[in-house]
Amino acid sequence: SVFVTSITLSLMLRLIFFFFFQAEDGIRDAQESRGLGDVYKRQVQWKSTVISTLRGIGSKGTTHALRDQLRTLKEEAKAMLSEQQTQLSQLQSSALGGIQQLVVEKQDCLNLYADECKRRRVIHNKLIELQGNIRVFLRVRPFLDSEAEHEAEGNPFTFPQQEGQVILCGKRFEYDQTYDQTHGQEDCFRDTIPLVTSVLDGYHVCIFAYGQTGSGKTFTMEGPSDNPGVNSRAVLELFSNIRARADASFEYRISVTVLEIYNDEVHDLLADDAKKPQDVRQGPDGVFVPGQVTREVSEPQQITDIMNDAKANRSV
Repeated sequence: SVFVTSITLSLMLRLIFFFFFQAEDGIRDAQESRGLGDVYKRQVQWKSTVISTLRGIGSKGTTHALRDQLRTLKEEAKAMLSEQQTQLSQLQSSALGGIQQLVVEKQDCLNLYADECKRRRVIHNKLIELQGNIRVFLRVRPFLDSEAEHEAEGNPFTFPQQEGQVILCGKRFEYDQTYDQTHGQEDCFRDTIPLVTSVLDGYHVCIFAYGQTGSGKTFTMEGPSDNPGVNSRAVLELFSNIRARADASFEYRISVTVLEIYNDEVHDLLADDAKKPQDVRQGPDGVFVPGQVTREVSEPQQITDIMNDAKANRSV
């Protein structure tokens, strides 16, 4: 490399000398023709300085000095690289230790959360039991357009200030909760939210509407798409709670069955032959229907689609 450098510097010197001699001849001609003596003197001095500098660079002493500097830089670079590798190894060890510590702390938090969930579950369901495992709510629907003449006679229901009471035809009736004509779907659903929580805690929950034809059962339980009823809102609440608990490493599986009881016969509305009566048997886990169709679901819309399929197979 020193030999190549020397040849390169020699060629550069020759080229520079050639251009300087050409420039010198041109400057001399300009001096003779235009009398620019001062300019010529400055150019000659500058040329001499540059040539001296280039000769110094091409000398052996300068080449050796550059070689020594290059060797020194290489050694310094190796030392810096070794130091950085050492620091990187220390940082990696520290990071791995921190990650392991976080894993341990996460597991401790999960254990504490599981214990708290267990206590909350016990307290919550104790409260549900104190309120009553069987609760009855009353909802009075508004008058229909076809009932205008009766509406003119006045509202037959009177709701006292005492919560859960209603007076009809001079008789007082008491329920766990009552909803008059001004209450909406959200109001009726609000009192059933604790029951949805109990489902995820492993308890059996049943919500159903009972009443004569035209009393508003279907509207209260299903409702239209723009104003869903208790069933639709309960499904949304159920999946919302599942997503919230998924962050705590809980896993849930949801399956749907749809049965109809009509004229003392049980029909599986998801079966291929929905009109065929099904047997009802008693097992170790309670009453069940052998061979009933079960569909796994993972989102609320799937339940809505299943309910629509079941409606098409209803007897009435």
